[in-house]
Amino acid sequence: SVSGIIAESTPSNVKIMPIKVGDSAGSILTSTFVVGVNYAQENGAHLINASLGAPVESNVAFAAAIGRLESQLRIPMICAAGNEGKSLDSINYFPAESTKTIAVAAIKDTGEKWAGSNSGSAIDFTAPGYRVKSYSKTGSLSGFKSGTSFAAPYITAVAAILLTQNPSMSQSQLTEAMANMCVDLGTPGKDDRFGYGYPKFNPKVKNGFEVENGKTYYYVNDEKIKGQKKIDDYWYMFDLNTGEMETSFYQHNSKSEEIEPI
Repeated sequence: SVSGIIAESTPSNVKIMPIKVGDSAGSILTSTFVVGVNYAQENGAHLINASLGAPVESNVAFAAAIGRLESQLRIPMICAAGNEGKSLDSINYFPAESTKTIAVAAIKDTGEKWAGSNSGSAIDFTAPGYRVKSYSKTGSLSGFKSGTSFAAPYITAVAAILLTQNPSMSQSQLTEAMANMCVDLGTPGKDDRFGYGYPKFNPKVKNGFEVENGKTYYYVNDEKIKGQKKIDDYWYMFDLNTGEMETSFYQHNSKSEEIEPI
C-alpha cells in the first residue's frame, strides 16, 4: 500500500527498494531496523520512507534507540507520526521524534487533522491519511486505509521528485524546499498539528476576485489589493486595512456610474 502511493505519485525514474525489518507479527526490533537503514544506505538509496513506529516505554531505552539510529543515519528519512491520537511531546515515539527524521501527520481530504494522528512539536509536514486508496501486490485497487503510514509516502514522493532534480540535497535543504511548497494549514507557520503544512507542486495562487465569507477581495499573486485600483474599465476601492471591496465605479469616455458590488 505504501509503495503504491509512492509509485503512483512519482515519475518512472524513481525506484523503490523494499526492505523488510519486521517479523510476521509486525514486531520490529530497533537493532533490526537500524540494520535495514544501513542496508538501504549501503546499496544506493537516496531516501528512506519509514511507515512504522511505536512508543517506547523507558526513557533510557528510547534514548538508546534514538542514539543508535542517529549515529547511523546518513540520508533523509521520512516517517509516520503515529496513530495514537496523542502529542509526541508526551510520549517517546520512535523514530518520528528523532531530530534527524521528517515526521508526517495525517489529514482528511477536507484539510482537517485526522483524529487518530499524533501531533506535537516534532511534526514537520502533513498529508492525506484518511481513507487513502490502497493497492495490492499486483497493483490493483484493494480498498481504503487510514493512518499516518499512508500520509508519509506522499511526502516521500515529493522529496523523491526534488532529489531527482538535485540528488545532493541534504535533509535540511529538502525540508526547507518542501516547506516553501506548503499549503499552510492551521496556525500560520509551523505548528504542532500540521507542521509546515502540505507540500504541493504548483499550489493554486489566487489571482482576481475572490468571495470569502460573503465579502469580495481582489488578489494579485496571492496578495490582497488594498486601496484604489483600476481593473479593465472599472475603478475599485478596497479597504486599506482588510482589502475588502467597498465600492466600484465604471469609467468610460469621462463618464462614470456606480455599479453593484460583485
